This record gives sequence, C-alpha cells and structure tokens, in this order.
Amino acid sequence: MKMTPILNSVLKAALLSAQKHSKLLLALGLSGSMMAGCSIFEPYKATLTQGTIISQEAIGLLQEGLTKDQTRQLFGPPMGEDPFNPNIWSYAFYTTDDNFHPDAVKRLSVVFDADQMIESWKISEEPIQLQDH
Repeated sequence: MKMTPILNSVLKAALLSAQKHSKLLLALGLSGSMMAGCSIFEPYKATLTQGTIISQEAIGLLQEGLTKDQTRQLFGPPMGEDPFNPNIWSYAFYTTDDNFHPDAVKRLSVVFDADQMIESWKISEEPIQLQDH
C-alpha cells in the first residue's frame, strides 16, 4: 500500500516534466516555423497595369496623314507629349500579368509634321522597365 503514494508522486513528476518539455517544444516549433515563413512564403503582390492598350488591329489602321484628332480617336490621349516638341506623342503599356493582353503593343511613338498630320511612327515591343524598390 505504501507503493501507491510513491508511484503516484513519480507519475506526477513525470507528467509535469513532460508538460514543461512539450511547452518548450511547442515554442521552438512555432518560432522555427515563423523564421522559415520569411523565406518560404512570398508576400502578395497586386497586379500592376498601366498605360494604353493598343491592339494590332488599331496599328493596322495607323497611316501617314492622319491628324492629331484622328490619332486621339484611334488610340486615346497620349501618355506623354515631349514638352520641347509637342509633335511627338508617346503611348506605353505595361502589366505584370502575362495573360492580360499579351499581344498589345508595348510602346508607340507617333511623330506629326508641321501640318499636325502623322509623318512617321515607331513601335517597340520592349516593355517599360520599372524599378523595384
């Protein structure tokens, strides 16, 4: 009969020890997973789309002799006008989503003559490079 209280005290001591170790293991596991989370998971990045979507069909309608108003009706307002030469209009399109209008023209520069009619244009498929911060 005297063995029962001794056995009970040994079992209690073992249980308390196991609880302390399980809390320590839990704390180590959580801190380890938090540190690993910094390198495994990537933060959400929203899709960025800017500029004017210019289709190949619209480029097919582009021709010498169109006026600035006709060009504006065809492509919309330019993204930028050269302040030193207002006869050069620039259009640009950029997106981080490769599936969103993959055939869109990335850059278009339109040059107008002194009579405000298209003289020439240049198409570039190189996307605009944005700097990551």
